[in-house]
Amino acid sequence: MARTRTISALLAAAAAVASVVVPAPLSAQGFKPDPKIAQGASWLKICMSQRRSDEALCNGFIMGLEETQFLAEYKPLYCPPRSFTVEDQKEVIVKFLKENPGRHGESFARLAADAMRKSFPCR
Repeated sequence: MARTRTISALLAAAAAVASVVVPAPLSAQGFKPDPKIAQGASWLKICMSQRRSDEALCNGFIMGLEETQFLAEYKPLYCPPRSFTVEDQKEVIVKFLKENPGRHGESFARLAADAMRKSFPCR
């Protein structure tokens, strides 16, 4: 479990660094990201995959969502119990995606937040 968190944290950090370093050259070449990659359908496949790289990608995204929502300047969108793990969050999000196939075209960030808010509303 600790190793998974370490790998996920490293991947999330690498993605953050890449997002700062990579966009200028790619955008200068006319690169246009595939809008479907950010949708729920793509992320459902990634988060259900048995591939370690997909697992790390999904966990890293969820960790980023969690870290962002608990920044001091933002009001939390959801309030999970203190002992809630990334794997627990992934289960909630995957379940929500499976139960809401009509929303698979929406942003994964929105869907993940909605899943967590539905399961763990702040009181």
